[in-house]
Amino acid sequence: MQLDLAPSAAPEQRRDSIDPAATLGLLMAAALAITPEYASAATPPDGTLVGIKYLDYLDYSQEGDRMRVSAPLLYLSAPLSDAMAMEASATVDSMSGASPEFHNTLSGASKRGIHDRRTAADAKLRRYFERSNFAVGIAHSDENDYRSNAANLEGQWLSANQNTTLTVGLGYSDDHISSENQPKLHETRHTRSVLAGLTQVLSPDDILQSNLSYSDGDGYFSDPYKALDKRPASRHQLAWLTRYNHYFTPLDAALHLDYRYYRDSWNVRSHTLQASWHQDIGSWSVIPSLRYYSQSAASFYSDRFPPAKFGTLYSADHRLGAFGALTLGVKLAKIIATDLVIDIQAEFYQQRSSWKLGGEGSPSLQPMSARIIMIGLNKTFR
Repeated sequence: MQLDLAPSAAPEQRRDSIDPAATLGLLMAAALAITPEYASAATPPDGTLVGIKYLDYLDYSQEGDRMRVSAPLLYLSAPLSDAMAMEASATVDSMSGASPEFHNTLSGASKRGIHDRRTAADAKLRRYFERSNFAVGIAHSDENDYRSNAANLEGQWLSANQNTTLTVGLGYSDDHISSENQPKLHETRHTRSVLAGLTQVLSPDDILQSNLSYSDGDGYFSDPYKALDKRPASRHQLAWLTRYNHYFTPLDAALHLDYRYYRDSWNVRSHTLQASWHQDIGSWSVIPSLRYYSQSAASFYSDRFPPAKFGTLYSADHRLGAFGALTLGVKLAKIIATDLVIDIQAEFYQQRSSWKLGGEGSPSLQPMSARIIMIGLNKTFR
């Protein structure tokens, strides 16, 4: 269960933008690509799954390549008994490049590029009962100027006919922020999250899932690497995600449709609409996808630098501006032996201010492009 509520194209706290998602978001996507989309609420997995993925991210603009992230990820899911299971993942990612000089105190005036390394790991223990399960999880992430510790609780209840699953989750994170160009900066941020979700089997060919999540954060949200950046000391976030899957028996294929609405106390509003086609062809699976994203600007975002009045709430961070984006992706997977699957996935992202839903976006935002490539190998031991 993921309790991160940040807009998918506007990560809150990184040294620099690596849209369409921060490194953690990219790695979460890689981990979720390994695990089943709809896991059973009543029984542990029937084997030990070991997954290895490698992610390569590059974003670029008219001036050339800007930011690159490389990250291997290891995932493990295993039954411990007839009623217990565990899952864990770990990664070490490296980020390098030259961020935009616009309003950036690290690579702008100082002419320094960005080099960072992050280690992260999480683990979850799950206990199964006749028609329910409960899990407790922890996570840790550490880099030069950012450290995060998190914990979450989750419960799932399955109806008597096994067609309905109710999910409730609680999460808490404790973040510590510092800065390479401000040695005296030592700030904290605390976030509390809650999630409620319902998965309903509508027919042998149809599944509907809907999740509502809320997050309440307080502490330091400003970006110490952007000049004069000053953001509110709290952020309240609400997200609603709905997924519908339909299986076409004659085609041996499935259509997945996702819609996500997000809003927060900074006046950011976003819409995400995604469609993917899952086609099996013998031992191959082919999954093309298309995603559209649109967000409004934060109330304190401004294209003007410096701000009209110093010391007031202000940010020129383009991740808080208004824009739209399109992502075209394709994933190929092949069964190469019993319980052994290899896959490769590519996504291509384009962002424009003029693509914002319902009107023009922030005028100063330059077009931005990105591509993501993931290669994975999954093995189940029974």
